[in-house]
Amino acid sequence: MKAIESLSSSFDAESILAGAIVGIVCALLFPWLWNTFGSQLSQLPPFVFLGVGLGLMCIVGGYFLWCWLRPAPASRSGARSQEVSRDVSVDEAGKLQLSSEGDGEANADPAFRDEKPTTTATSCVSPPPALAPAAVLPPVTASGPDPAPLPASVITPVPAAAPLPVIAPASEPAPGPFPVSLSLPKDLPTAKPAVDKPRLQEAPSDVDVNSAAIAGPGAAIRARLAAARKTSARTSAAKVEPEVLILYGSQTGNSMEIAKVINAEAVGRGIKSQVRTLNEFTVEKLSSVRVLIVVVSSTGDGDPPENAVRFCGDLRKRSHPATMLSGVRYTVVGLGDSNYTRYMAIPRLFTRRLPELGARCFTACIEADEVEGIDDKVEAWTADLWEPLKAALAEALSADARQAGSGAEQASATTIPSDKGDHIAGAGVANHALDGADTEVNLVGVPPLQPCSIHVEWIGGEPHFGADSVQVQVVDEAQNESGLAVGTGAQTHLVQVTDARCMTAEWSDRRVLHMEMDISGLGISYNPGDSIGIAPENDPTVVDSLINRLGLNGSARFEVTPGSADGPGRDGPVLPHVKCPCTVRDAFARYCDITAIPKKGLLRLLAECCSKPEEKRQLLLWSSRGGKEIFAKQVQEPRLSLLDLLQMHPSCSPPLAHLLDTLPPLTSRFYSVTSSQLMHPNHIQVAFSVVKMDLPGPGNRIFRGVCTNYFDRLLAHPGSTGMATDLSVSLLIFVKSGGDFHVPPDVSAPVIMIGPGTGVAPFRGFLEDRKAQLVGAINGQNENLGTVNREEEIPEKKGPWWLFFGCRKEEEDFLYQHELEAFEKDGTLDKLVLAFSRATDKKVYVQHRMEEYGEELAELILGRKNTHIFVCGDGVNMAKDVHAALCNILCKHGSMKEPMAIAHLSSMIKQKRYVRDIWS
Repeated sequence: MKAIESLSSSFDAESILAGAIVGIVCALLFPWLWNTFGSQLSQLPPFVFLGVGLGLMCIVGGYFLWCWLRPAPASRSGARSQEVSRDVSVDEAGKLQLSSEGDGEANADPAFRDEKPTTTATSCVSPPPALAPAAVLPPVTASGPDPAPLPASVITPVPAAAPLPVIAPASEPAPGPFPVSLSLPKDLPTAKPAVDKPRLQEAPSDVDVNSAAIAGPGAAIRARLAAARKTSARTSAAKVEPEVLILYGSQTGNSMEIAKVINAEAVGRGIKSQVRTLNEFTVEKLSSVRVLIVVVSSTGDGDPPENAVRFCGDLRKRSHPATMLSGVRYTVVGLGDSNYTRYMAIPRLFTRRLPELGARCFTACIEADEVEGIDDKVEAWTADLWEPLKAALAEALSADARQAGSGAEQASATTIPSDKGDHIAGAGVANHALDGADTEVNLVGVPPLQPCSIHVEWIGGEPHFGADSVQVQVVDEAQNESGLAVGTGAQTHLVQVTDARCMTAEWSDRRVLHMEMDISGLGISYNPGDSIGIAPENDPTVVDSLINRLGLNGSARFEVTPGSADGPGRDGPVLPHVKCPCTVRDAFARYCDITAIPKKGLLRLLAECCSKPEEKRQLLLWSSRGGKEIFAKQVQEPRLSLLDLLQMHPSCSPPLAHLLDTLPPLTSRFYSVTSSQLMHPNHIQVAFSVVKMDLPGPGNRIFRGVCTNYFDRLLAHPGSTGMATDLSVSLLIFVKSGGDFHVPPDVSAPVIMIGPGTGVAPFRGFLEDRKAQLVGAINGQNENLGTVNREEEIPEKKGPWWLFFGCRKEEEDFLYQHELEAFEKDGTLDKLVLAFSRATDKKVYVQHRMEEYGEELAELILGRKNTHIFVCGDGVNMAKDVHAALCNILCKHGSMKEPMAIAHLSSMIKQKRYVRDIWS
């Protein structure tokens, strides 16, 4: 009786259905078979019928025996749960949960690993009885083509109340509807999976599962995964505090690169560290930091980078108490360009103010000059950083232990990492041997692989899924605003272009455009000497080529969330320069600098993403200290871009998250205002040279400036008349103050202006402003002229104004020729001196013409106490040559020795009477 009950309990719905189908088929086929073949069968020997009957009995008996011996459905479900018990379990409520054994690793999102794909074990995981059937989920893959979309008929909406299992990505794609795949290692008892373990937990209540389920196949499950990841990040952020905080302020990406390299090596040495922009912090927030490393540069003539403007303003405040940072140990890496007058102004602000607020320097600060090269000096400093850093950490943790009433020795012994022992894979500066290479050179000083600090979470669509990303539905569909003026606090304005024309000859290989924008009703106020900031966009053909090469969907939208390498939670956005939600195309077109010469961190990342050893070897060589000269010749000189490198290395397939985290931001470009609001109250005007140059190497490659060619594309290329054909263009701009580079308030002060090429642009504004003031003073008129001085004796007291302008040829690129000549004719400008470098066989530059008028200039500089000198243009050669010419003039015509002449010019710089607006 018990055997019968056991047998009956083994017959589940599947067995009964199968038996019924077999019985019906046999009952229908038997009469037909007998009528058709009965006469032939009756002639067969009896033993044939006996054999067939015995065979059928064996088949039926074997089937019933299998049904009796196999486990019941409940047992089978339990067995399946046990198969993945290392990763998941089922609690008493019937919900799938992450096992305690794998919590730490499942919640951690490791940096990119160069590992072999793991074996995929496919399992039809049955949900608990209380769960509604989930949508069929295509596996998310680390590489390969985008998965084919599922038809709507196979998608089952998921009730909001049903807790859903969240399955980690599998390693291989599979077509069509199929069971969920679990990515498991080949050696289950000992090996670690190359991708995250399955995360099975119930999502927080703020996730709209119904909306996610409707969005697409598997979207509800991915929504729960995203919510779980954010919750996990918030939880870990509350528990972990960094030991070292690395803050950077970067305009061109150099400071950011150095900060991330330091962070990567710190991680490799077992030190908890974070990288942030300076604008993400205030001075008050730094008071809780143990050890601080600042990497910051000066941009322009002593200005802070865009992502450090707010913090530098806060640091300058004298209201902070002198002991605010008394518990902070710091050091500063300063970057600058000695071509500028206020060299290292911002780094020296930190080295001056931090100790004034009580912070103590734990190792010597450095200043690296871009003119001399920054790499060697920074690398040598970084090599000597770690012993002082460990000592500073020990001191800080001992102080913490004393405050907590614990033993300082115990705190130091348990917390301070040692250089001995295992390092994180890929981190730390290393020497790589070129195994199997056709060269005997080893890779010396390969930079550490920088840990990725972000996750990419997709918003619907069909992106190329990588191991760093999941798909999640986000309700906010608002359009992205421009990333312009990120961190500057400047007010942006949308203006329309009302005039654009080419100011150079049609046959010239130079193109200089003049552009006018309407600012009426926007409340914009500007002065001559100011500049406007404009956020450019990368060339759309380059962007599309890059997206296609990466195998991404340009229209796919994503959010960026903190990754495991990002440490504690942050108050601001994870990537401040990327406005999310964002499309892949916008990220590469508007927010990331994809045409810049790749830095070592990017080369190191690309090397790690190559599947072919020879391609990886080449990229490692370029990134190494030993391959510096090869990098300069093969990468820097031909100005290779990210797209160039990817095309040269077909096996390289970097994840999107790592690219976004490594690429420098596409920063605003600044152009001097070439008008005066006294003359143009409703317009603002600028001039710029369209940058275009041939590059060395094969392929007839051409380098194009990002912003000026962006303008050129928008204005539809001026035609034969020199006028742009499309003026229905709007731009987002903001005004940046020129600081000391402005018209002197004293109209009797002599002014000497030197501006070759587009360096003449601000001086056109100077002259318009001066003319407006003089006209207003003479006529007593103030309409559309703002506030002016109306002293009748001003024209008699006005100081002499000189302008030195240089270009190639008068008929080729004499910018604003008619206006400048008119200013000289009506007395606004007292002397216009021209230098044409290609009019004759002998090249003549502005410094040569200055020395021709040396006696008059020496009289203006030495004979008047209020003379101002303004220089605008190229800072690499022109500004140095002009400065040398001024020294020679003072020595030759002012009876000065060279040290005295240099001291006199330095005194004028301190008095803000010798001001330069130059660029490299």
